[in-house]
Amino acid sequence: TGIAFDITARLKIPTASTSQNLGTGQVDYAIQGDLFKTISNFTLSATFGYRILGNPSNVTFHNVLYGGAGIGYRLSGTVTVGTSYNMGQSPVRLQDSRDLTLYLSQRVSNNIRLNIYGLNGFSERSPDWGGGINLRYIF
Repeated sequence: TGIAFDITARLKIPTASTSQNLGTGQVDYAIQGDLFKTISNFTLSATFGYRILGNPSNVTFHNVLYGGAGIGYRLSGTVTVGTSYNMGQSPVRLQDSRDLTLYLSQRVSNNIRLNIYGLNGFSERSPDWGGGINLRYIF
């Protein structure tokens, strides 16, 4: 059918300062499913996930659903550009997060990808804007 399905388990290890309120000091877990459909040079994608949040003392976080949809365009055999719209429930029952991400992905080898991205938020719980670079290893 040309549809690919990927299941990912995620583990967030606490590294941010709890004394400066930059992190919870707790481990978070997630399970995520991704669907991909390639049509010519375009790739359509959808993501659905469930995150189990660690609860620090005196705070109760609710586990949350998250997801997104995107489209990518392969410029060459190693370079892809694309966009995705992402949403996530609030762990404290405030407004859900919503953002739009633009990215450029360079395949360095069969297992390594370098990604550059920028995002714009559309809710109070989303950053106004952001960006970054990540290096990804695929088993």
